[in-house]
Amino acid sequence: MGQYEKFLSFENFKLAFARIVRSPRNEYKEFYDKDIKAFEYRFEDNIKQLMNEIEEELYEPQMAERYYIPKSSGFVRPITLLNFLDCLVYQSLANIVADVVHEKVHDYFNVNTFGNIFKKTNDSSPEFFFESWKKQWKCFNDTFKKTYSNGYTYCVKFDMASFFDLIDHETLSQIMLNNGIDKHIVTILKKCLGKWAKTTIMFNENYNKTHGLPQGPLCSSFFAELYLLPLDVLMRRQKDVKYFRYVDDINLMVQSVERGNKLKLFLELAIRDLGLIPQNTKVNVQKIENIDKYMRQKFNNFSVITRHFKSNGRLNEGEHNRLKNKIKRCIKAKEIDKTLINFSLYKLNKDDEIKKMLLDNKELFTSYFQPVISYLNRCFPSDDKVIDFIIKYISSEEELFQYNKAVLVGKYETLPFDENILKQCDHDRSWILRYRMFQWLYRNEKKEILNGYHVNDKDNYFIQQILLWVKIKSMQDSVAKKQLLRKYIFNCKNNNDAHMLFIQGYSLWNEEFPYEPFNLHLCNGGNRYIRRYVTREDTDYFRTKMKELYDIDIPEDFIEKVKERTGYYEELKRAFKDFIMLKKIDTSSSVQNLDIVNHILLSVLGKDFSSMDSLKTLMPVAINVFKEVHDIRSGATLAHPYRNRSTEIRNIITYEKLSSVLNDDKLRNAYTNFIENYRQTETS
Repeated sequence: MGQYEKFLSFENFKLAFARIVRSPRNEYKEFYDKDIKAFEYRFEDNIKQLMNEIEEELYEPQMAERYYIPKSSGFVRPITLLNFLDCLVYQSLANIVADVVHEKVHDYFNVNTFGNIFKKTNDSSPEFFFESWKKQWKCFNDTFKKTYSNGYTYCVKFDMASFFDLIDHETLSQIMLNNGIDKHIVTILKKCLGKWAKTTIMFNENYNKTHGLPQGPLCSSFFAELYLLPLDVLMRRQKDVKYFRYVDDINLMVQSVERGNKLKLFLELAIRDLGLIPQNTKVNVQKIENIDKYMRQKFNNFSVITRHFKSNGRLNEGEHNRLKNKIKRCIKAKEIDKTLINFSLYKLNKDDEIKKMLLDNKELFTSYFQPVISYLNRCFPSDDKVIDFIIKYISSEEELFQYNKAVLVGKYETLPFDENILKQCDHDRSWILRYRMFQWLYRNEKKEILNGYHVNDKDNYFIQQILLWVKIKSMQDSVAKKQLLRKYIFNCKNNNDAHMLFIQGYSLWNEEFPYEPFNLHLCNGGNRYIRRYVTREDTDYFRTKMKELYDIDIPEDFIEKVKERTGYYEELKRAFKDFIMLKKIDTSSSVQNLDIVNHILLSVLGKDFSSMDSLKTLMPVAINVFKEVHDIRSGATLAHPYRNRSTEIRNIITYEKLSSVLNDDKLRNAYTNFIENYRQTETS
């Protein structure tokens, strides 16, 4: 079985789903909790329809949503939320690519590369895509110390700036092709990455971008590893150096300052060749005098504390005070240790002094609101000073980062209802703050307020998802619940957001009304997932697009007549697909493909362009349009150098001209006229 066939297998998509479900629990994954639950309700149908969408080239990735986490530099880190169907496709692609490249890189796991050690699909525990990061840290530390003991006592530490954002799609595609990845898989991935890279935060236009991996999805880390494969190969060939890479952190261990300086420049040039940029900080060759002290300073070994915390559920007094004093020193120096804060605040005991430090120094913790609010929520629920701090922070127009406001509203679980908070959340444009607001209103049982919000198609998917859920769970009136759910279930649009909203609505209906099955046969719209649920049949590109574009139902017996001739139906689908896809980018080819479509339709009736006038009485609209298309093909495309019946060089038809003379209404009328009357040709 080839790579593309393995990609489009049920087992691969099933594994992709399992890997998403088993990915580490964090804020990012919480956004998908409801999607995962809803998708599982008709799991097999949903997987098969998604595979069918890809196979029939109906699948289109959805533009992603973003939120922005503040960094200590004062800038932000973009976090990208994909539609759940896109997440599945992304992970399914990663599964196959990982299997192919694994043989080329696994010998260097825990020798040169230590982070994001990925597994093959036939691993003994394949549902986990990566090895445990704790295991990898230990391997990294042990190997680092061993190298030092062998005389490599100088170190060059190299970081890359905005690594994920700068990964170039063309370069990544070439790396994949060079390493034996099927071009169809590369094409799908490239299309997805291009769509997900688009943003409309500051501009009203969508600018096409060819760089950047979405930060958030598990498998982006894998593709980032793959992007650095040429660098790993290059650096392993260099003499008198030990090369270590943990994700995008690179360490070169050498035996002299001179060798370190040469390799530092060499590494920078190599990184820039990949379109990446080193961090704008001075990189020195550092002499390591004491390896144990260096490792403690560098990697903050908290393993003993972690073991005690897991055993007892809290820290002993000595451990607690040591961590607290470290935080005190950070605050006094006005330099926050990221690793210390992210570790300590999830384990420190209840302590009024720590609470005061956190509330009084909010400007130092701007980039760490998640661990801060986690500590306050765990140790000081319903605390008046904490609540007062949150209300003032959210109500302040001076606070720059809406993400932090969203964390306060969403993660301090005992935050009571307050009109000032509601007013600020309503006033703010930030979608993630509104998302957390709906959760907060639900926790405070503000059913009347929630019912005053109406789902807007212009809202992003995640806002629609959470608002649907909290409203359904808040409503007491079963009739009102059913009315709202029907709106989602009857959704006739065909994009991934609409598909997931249908899946959400249908799952919620069966959860709320388990003894009242919803009759999907009432859904006459074109949502392809509904059709799958009803018929259990694959979607056909030609019939689907005829319905979506022209509202024409192509009869099954007509399709069977086309299929009587070997290869005809495959050519019909290909030509119709290219007609649609090439309209704007290659009008000449688009018209030629439409002409092929019409030719095949006529051939079913035993006619061609030279004999189609005999059908003019029966289907005049269709024949006139078919003739017009054929004339344009003959006189205004690359099919011929001259205009019809002349020696004058033709002018290629433009998209604007094509849209004018062959608009959707004209084609709808033509194909309707054809389908309504084709059976009469059998008796005439």
